[in-house]
Amino acid sequence: MKFKYILGVCLTLVFMLTACDHTEKSSDNLKLAPFGLQWEMNINNFKTQTNYSFNIKDDQSVCPLVILETKKLNNGFNNEGQIYKLLFLPENSKTEINGLIGIEYSFSTENKSLFKITKEDIFKNLNDRYGSSIFDKENNTYKYEDEYSYINLAVDESDKKSYIFLFNYYKPILNPNMDIISKEMTSDCEKERNPL
Repeated sequence: MKFKYILGVCLTLVFMLTACDHTEKSSDNLKLAPFGLQWEMNINNFKTQTNYSFNIKDDQSVCPLVILETKKLNNGFNNEGQIYKLLFLPENSKTEINGLIGIEYSFSTENKSLFKITKEDIFKNLNDRYGSSIFDKENNTYKYEDEYSYINLAVDESDKKSYIFLFNYYKPILNPNMDIISKEMTSDCEKERNPL
């Protein structure tokens, strides 16, 4: 029987998410993101720094974001079947922020021996770092957050599939602008990206 395992984060990623020392309040340290990236870096800077190919999605379906998808990052993992999605907010006149605002990581394999980390390992690590999660019954997700990070974790297990997905964003740049981004900017973007 073939098993398909999808791993949305492994312990190494969780350690990377917590690697920034928040006791030293320099803005450069607070903007460190997983995989050697930096929150608010612009997409052109990323393009010049990467050694790997990538696809860009910038149609109406992702408004107002631009999503860069790649299988490898310079400082990322080297797993066959992994996908990174980097969420960029383009430069705009409505918010003071732009650049990298979110990161998604997923890993899938049909080789059971490659699935080394359990759901319990991930929960334990996140609980140790952020405290107990809040379960959102409506969306079937677990939420963790502190002063700087917001993490949304989805877990689904069955006999044939295990799915764990993690999304991380940097709260100080995104939270104050969430309403503008989700309403006003999305509406404007959909008009601009209208193919008709």
